[in-house]
Amino acid sequence: MDSWVIKTTKNSSQNTTEYNKMSESGRSFRSQWFKLFDWLEYCPEKNVAFCYPCRIFGNNETKEIAFSVTGYSNWKKALANNKGFYKHQSSSSHRICITKLVDKQKRVETTTEISTLLNENVLEKHRYYVKSIFEIIIFLVVNELPLRGDFDLEMHEDKGLFQSLFRYTLKKDTKLAECAKLIPQNATYLSPFIQNETINIMHNAVQNSVVEDLKNADVPWYTIMEDGTKDNNNRENIAIAIRYVKNGKPIESLLAIKNATNLNAAYFVQMTLDLLKSLNINTDYMLSQCYDGASVMSGTKGGVQALMQKKLNRTIPYVHCYNHQLHLVIVKAVSEVTEIGHFFDQCTALLLGKAVTTKIIFLGN
Repeated sequence: MDSWVIKTTKNSSQNTTEYNKMSESGRSFRSQWFKLFDWLEYCPEKNVAFCYPCRIFGNNETKEIAFSVTGYSNWKKALANNKGFYKHQSSSSHRICITKLVDKQKRVETTTEISTLLNENVLEKHRYYVKSIFEIIIFLVVNELPLRGDFDLEMHEDKGLFQSLFRYTLKKDTKLAECAKLIPQNATYLSPFIQNETINIMHNAVQNSVVEDLKNADVPWYTIMEDGTKDNNNRENIAIAIRYVKNGKPIESLLAIKNATNLNAAYFVQMTLDLLKSLNINTDYMLSQCYDGASVMSGTKGGVQALMQKKLNRTIPYVHCYNHQLHLVIVKAVSEVTEIGHFFDQCTALLLGKAVTTKIIFLGN
């Protein structure tokens, strides 16, 4: 109705102009009445007057229905004593509606409107719901546990740890269970896509934290470190880490784990430089590079360490990884000394035997 009602509360001069085009002197609505009654509004199309507060907040069952629903048009008696506008203005229903209008205006100005408070309450519950999902994902990721598992076709239920832990949390957390009732079924945030997106968000947050820590290091110089290993799907995963000094102590932080589609040195070099560029890490401050002794990494001509120096056009010393050196020493000692070889064989046999025994006992129970 607001689209065709002229209100005095917005622009009186405009209202008067629009009204004067429609009516002439005589028994008709007068524009001067807007100044006498600040609650008055007029509908040009139906040629009737309304009370704005009563139209918005009024009860249709009251005797003042003409000012709230049907419209008032008895212009002859509009200004008569105890009739028309004056009678309506002194009515109890009008005063109640005025009070409601004033209260609403105060709530809007102080952002304590009922609808606003209700929306904030719903938003708070939605935030708690999403926060709980994030906490479950963080718990599983930090403890290196898989989120998803087999899908039960008969029960139509995911048997993964994420879904199971979420259902368990719903039983224990009554607030979360209450929040879950308000969540639309097409936006439950429980899908594998949301899980992966959440993990990616956490990854970016940790990565940005490492970069920020590097920028606040004691010196801008750093060492780049890389190593690779194959996962269960026989894919080569390359871990890229960085070593720097902060507060007088050396710190090693993981920057990223990249899935390598190629295993040659040139690919590794380009992958590393692209990562550093994307994180705004200046390669001018690369002090040294640390890899294992594999030829693809340590080769003096075609290895990563050689190509990295050639790519950046300066000397960047290569340091053989101490952990890999120790591993090579142990492997060499085991191969040379029979007693040491027997010792480690016995340790392996005992470890495997304990695992098998534990499994048998578990199955027996």
